[in-house]
Amino acid sequence: MASPLESCWLYLITHFSEFQLATVGTFLIHESVFFLSGLPSIYFERSGLFSKYKIQKKNNTPEGREKCIVRLILYHVCVNLPVMLISYPTFRFMGLRSSLPLPHWTVIVSQIIFYFILEDFVFYWGHRILHTKWLYKHVHSVHHEYATPFGLTSEYAHPAEILFLGFATIIGPALTGPHLFTLWLWMILRVLETVEAHSGYHFPWSPSNFLPLYGGSEFHDFHHRVLYTKSGNYASTFVYMDWLFGTDQGYRKLKALEEACNNGSKFSLRLQLAAELANRWWTGAVEMGRVDPGVTSATSVPPVHLRNLNRADDLPSHHFNRRDREAGAAATTTTVSSGSNNHPNDDEGNADDSAGGLEMVEAGSAGAPTGTACRRPRGRPPGSKNKPKPPVIITRENPNALRSHVLEISSGADVMDAMATFARRRQRGVFILSGSGVVTDVTLRQPEAPPGVITLPGRFDILSLSGAFLPAPSPPGATGLTVYLSGGQGQVVGGNVIGELIASGPVMVIAATFSNATYERLPLDGEEPAAAGAMPGTEGIQLQQSPGVSGGGGRPSSRQPHAGLDPSSMPLYNLPPDLPPNGQTPHEVFGAWASAAAPRPPSSY
Repeated sequence: MASPLESCWLYLITHFSEFQLATVGTFLIHESVFFLSGLPSIYFERSGLFSKYKIQKKNNTPEGREKCIVRLILYHVCVNLPVMLISYPTFRFMGLRSSLPLPHWTVIVSQIIFYFILEDFVFYWGHRILHTKWLYKHVHSVHHEYATPFGLTSEYAHPAEILFLGFATIIGPALTGPHLFTLWLWMILRVLETVEAHSGYHFPWSPSNFLPLYGGSEFHDFHHRVLYTKSGNYASTFVYMDWLFGTDQGYRKLKALEEACNNGSKFSLRLQLAAELANRWWTGAVEMGRVDPGVTSATSVPPVHLRNLNRADDLPSHHFNRRDREAGAAATTTTVSSGSNNHPNDDEGNADDSAGGLEMVEAGSAGAPTGTACRRPRGRPPGSKNKPKPPVIITRENPNALRSHVLEISSGADVMDAMATFARRRQRGVFILSGSGVVTDVTLRQPEAPPGVITLPGRFDILSLSGAFLPAPSPPGATGLTVYLSGGQGQVVGGNVIGELIASGPVMVIAATFSNATYERLPLDGEEPAAAGAMPGTEGIQLQQSPGVSGGGGRPSSRQPHAGLDPSSMPLYNLPPDLPPNGQTPHEVFGAWASAAAPRPPSSY
């Protein structure tokens, strides 16, 4: 009499072809097992269920989960299914069969164990290759987009990685030519294993608590958490490959530290873990695969260096260094209470030690009674020197500096109006150095001409262009434009531009802009009172002073304003009048022009 399992199998092989079962049937079983086992971790994360078993306290965003599910469906349909269809002839050639009788259970178990061992070996080296710089950046980084993994992220990867690492899963069955039932069972166990490794939860019933050499979720979660091209823990199922090749040093160091802190509070454990993960030496050891000479087993771990455990803001000051490890190796338990030692080399990290005790306990002695007590000097050890600090350079533009500009005025625009608008909107004075281009219908002021003003119709080439434009307030006559033109018959004419200067084609202008302009009336007379040097109407300008800002860098000044006609005491447009005697303007003072509009970066010419 056939068993129920064989009866079900007989129904399948009589109603479906072997090709359908090996391709579409395998795909449907894979999708069912994968999503049914991976979706619960999303529910646990969203609802907070089993939160005490969650390895990382961070949660993924709903958008991140949705993105993962959508791409998984796309990858499975567009990559996995075609691969299954194409690989069927290979499996058929290697001996795949689906007929009765089903293989004996000993054959099934031995083949699946062989598949796990071979897959773990191939996966380790393929995964390690993917963590080389170029492949990680362009391929494997897709899988590491989720630093806090959940079940479905186990197959979230670049299509090239799906094909590359998928080879490790199918190489065992391809070599042995198994029964289709064995192939399905192997696929189901492999999917459950990789989903559990990426679940983000470590339950009391997790397989890693019962199966020796099994990695599990904690082992692989560390790999995602470190996010570095040499993060270690490359194996898929077991831990012996990483142990043999020394790529699990960071993980073993972390586990040893947790074991040493089993008797401590949860808060102190978090402080130690954060300090250890933030330590530069530890990070370097993980990246380069180095082994801490002070860590040889789970019972020999570096001493724990804790600050005041009641203050969370002390966290950045916690550190693990070689001096602490050497000191911890010499003494079983060392307690340093708060004191008043003022070491000349005390640094900022030890400035708050007097607020609470500092305790250093060697691994394995947590919770033990205090033994021999001695005082350890605070601060840097004798003979150490402060490391040279790089100079701090603060770059800020001097208000007296000139900016160079290359300005292009489009055809049909008024050159005069364009320059005035540019100065007003940028709130900077503009000094025109030169210009080139063609203008039309020019009106010039020439005092020697009978009417004083001449209008020249037609097109003219610009030979020379100069002038200045100041935004308001500005002294009378400070703004204007002088041009020299060449006509079609070879005549040259020039004068001050009045009215419009229309560009008949692109006009290029080379100009310099500035923030300050000092007004002075010449000739200078040392006997003349200071008020005589002020231009009529500048009193209001001198009072346009930024609130709370005075000469001398923003500090109150007791100097009397402008006791004489020294050039340094002349009123500056757009700057407060109370300036230092040498006429230099403070960097932080920009006056009315800069306060009227935000400073803009120079042109990219």
